[in-house]
Amino acid sequence: MLRYIHLLIGILIAVPALSQNMLDTHFYLQKRYTSPVELLDSIQSKTSVNISYPSTLFATSSKINIKKGKYNISSCLDRLCIQSKCIYSIIENTIVIKDNSKKVNTKQNQLYGKVIEDSTGEAIAYAYLFIDNGRQSYRANRFGYFSIPKPPRKEFTIWCLSPNKSSTSISVKYYTDSFITIVLPQLKSIKKVTIKGSFKRDSSSIEDAGSDIILTHHDLKSTPPFLGEYDAMNALTYRSGVIKGTEGNNGLFIRGGSPDQNLITMDGAILYNPNHFFGLFSPFNADAIQNVTLQKSNFSAETGGRISSHLAIDLKEGNTIKNNAHFSISPLAISASANGPIFRNKTTYLLTFRRSYFDLLVTPLLPETNSLGFYFYDINGKVTHRFNDRHTLSFGYFNFRDKAFNRTRFRTPEFDGMVRTEESEQGLDWGNTMMQVKYKGQISKRKFLESIVYYTRFGYNNSVQFRLLEDSLGTKLVDDLNRYNFESTIETFASNHHLTYWVNRTLDLKVGIGYFYHSFLPSNSSLTLSTGGSGGLNRSSFDNDPIFANETYGFVSLEYHPHKRVNVSTGFRLSSFHTPRVNYFNPQPRLSLKYQLRNQWNLFSSATQTAQYLHFATNNTIGIPLDLWLPATDELAPATSNQFALGISKRKQSWQFSAESYYKTLSQIIDYVEGEEYLGLSNSWEEKFVQGSGESYGIDLNFEKNWNNSSIQGGYSWSKNTRQFDSINQGEVYPFKYDRRHNFSLIYNRQLSEKWVLFATFIYGSGSAVTLPIARYPSAGSISGGDILIYGERNAHRLRDYHRLDLSLSHTKQKKHFHRIWNISIYNALNRQNPFYITPGLDDEGNRNFVQVSLLPFIPSVTYRIEFN
Repeated sequence: MLRYIHLLIGILIAVPALSQNMLDTHFYLQKRYTSPVELLDSIQSKTSVNISYPSTLFATSSKINIKKGKYNISSCLDRLCIQSKCIYSIIENTIVIKDNSKKVNTKQNQLYGKVIEDSTGEAIAYAYLFIDNGRQSYRANRFGYFSIPKPPRKEFTIWCLSPNKSSTSISVKYYTDSFITIVLPQLKSIKKVTIKGSFKRDSSSIEDAGSDIILTHHDLKSTPPFLGEYDAMNALTYRSGVIKGTEGNNGLFIRGGSPDQNLITMDGAILYNPNHFFGLFSPFNADAIQNVTLQKSNFSAETGGRISSHLAIDLKEGNTIKNNAHFSISPLAISASANGPIFRNKTTYLLTFRRSYFDLLVTPLLPETNSLGFYFYDINGKVTHRFNDRHTLSFGYFNFRDKAFNRTRFRTPEFDGMVRTEESEQGLDWGNTMMQVKYKGQISKRKFLESIVYYTRFGYNNSVQFRLLEDSLGTKLVDDLNRYNFESTIETFASNHHLTYWVNRTLDLKVGIGYFYHSFLPSNSSLTLSTGGSGGLNRSSFDNDPIFANETYGFVSLEYHPHKRVNVSTGFRLSSFHTPRVNYFNPQPRLSLKYQLRNQWNLFSSATQTAQYLHFATNNTIGIPLDLWLPATDELAPATSNQFALGISKRKQSWQFSAESYYKTLSQIIDYVEGEEYLGLSNSWEEKFVQGSGESYGIDLNFEKNWNNSSIQGGYSWSKNTRQFDSINQGEVYPFKYDRRHNFSLIYNRQLSEKWVLFATFIYGSGSAVTLPIARYPSAGSISGGDILIYGERNAHRLRDYHRLDLSLSHTKQKKHFHRIWNISIYNALNRQNPFYITPGLDDEGNRNFVQVSLLPFIPSVTYRIEFN
């Protein structure tokens, strides 16, 4: 009796395996088939499998189109069922084909769902999904949602792979519309991804091709920290085509564009000038970030408002299972974060806070005669409620601020009872505040909706104050106060709504609309002169009226997969900008093509047209830069750009390579009139700018190689970026300020042991262009020793080349209730004196010369971090 039971169990186990082997059977079709019956007869004769179907299933008028070639049974039947609206299943050892048209008409036979991480419940963006023996791959969106319209079988296996290479496979059995949740394990529990069986050929998806850069929160923690701080913006500068300006200059310069031409969003809300510490790193706390996505080209129609790139920061929603907390102290700042469930699996929270402490520890120790200080902080808060697996509503708040000040006090020795005191103070502060409400969810089995309403504000303020005091035997004789103040702000209320519709296995449709209400205060300046001794007060104010503008857009985008090797994406965006004085409309077509060659090579190309209604004022002096936001007006037209790109890439399990060439034209970009600067006492800020054109072209190379315990990643860019203005440089073309011909980066990472990790990074960049005086003559004015400088051609000179080597060593130890992490890093290990800016001065021998000012020398740092789980 026991023998028969074992035999029965063996049969039950063997039947699924035999069925799967049967579907894997290969055969060759010698011709193209248009008749379903003829095709099925041919399959039976070539493979000796049993196929059963009703005699009335295929009418005499039914036609299919199956080309000749090599197939397995599964892929051939998939094509047959798609074209004839049928479905098949395996009963014992027979393939049974049935009519599925009625189920299609009743909107059934749909599979959709979400990909999440097992330990946190957080969504995993851009995960790949492959059906066994299938010819079509699928991809989740930025929020982890996916749809597989009308799968050809009721039972199959899905293999899911995240961008950080964690993977899993699940068996699916569904007989009606189904929502499934795919749970991926944490990356740290995956030692190596092995691709087996029928998934091997799909491991290099055509979706990988392109110039998008995607960094997960795991990737950010796998990049060397900057002075102990993990930073998203600095992590991007190690990729080709992305550079920062001179050391200490804020913003990213991408393929010849300036910082204002980068659209930067946090959970879909626009941020302006998100930079800490004069641009050395960003206010985005790495503990709050889920994903970072940078588009350098190949813009879809839903991306707009800027002409260079789109940097999307997606925040975590909070752990749905347990509370997590992090605390760290670095040479720059103290940082703390926490996230977890408020109501388990329903409502979660995220909270981060970071503040520098230079002004608290160092400033009080400085002498009163010359004191300076600086501080920054950023705070992030988010509450997310999940109505169910498909619908979420979140409330977010973000605020960052930087403030720097310099105070001097000079007092002359007492002479005949007279004491003279001079006090001066200069202050500079800027910051961004954002509040938002956001809904996202799969409103039906094929439709995904993202809606957001938010408010964002950026403010910049610069003030200078000088005070003169004269006392004689305790009697105040003079108390003069001079104060200059300058401010500029931009505020935006916005409402954006985007809908994704997965039409079928080969076609995705996206549509959306958006509205922005902008309030600009481009320039407000005032000068106050107060004479205390005589009681006089003189105040001059140069205030500009706010400019209010309405910006709208609408778009439609189609993504078509006619073949597993081909992807076509096309779209159209129409945007408008309205002020009381002017109306602008800009149509913007988009097109991209991707083709998968043999041996896992991918070819991709794109052509995009973009428009931008906000300008950025960046001064051209050789001193510290000043960057402000300005609107398009009747005198300053919107900037536009056309970009064309062509590239090729190859991906294998242990290495990948990509090369992309591009050509970009810029129109109606702004610059200062010759000899003009923004700060000053004037109401006519528009008269300080002229508009012209630009051109940028180059090639970006990226490579990555992984070993068991090591990885190396590098990028190289060659580019040329020029500008042309009729009234600047005598109308001749000149190099863009950040035209840097060569840029190279390298990251080496080695896992020395389970506890020790070593990082080494190297960055090289050609010197930035700069405008310098070529002659001088003494001033005829009343200023003693003053010189009048004669400047040469615009940006005709170069700063020194930039290069920097950074080293980092981390040690992680598991305690009973937390992880303890020590990080020892060396910034600028070679002590390279990279240029911050240059200024006329005297050299060591007392001769007139240009003097280079460097900002950051060799800097060692130690960071302590604990993670509670």
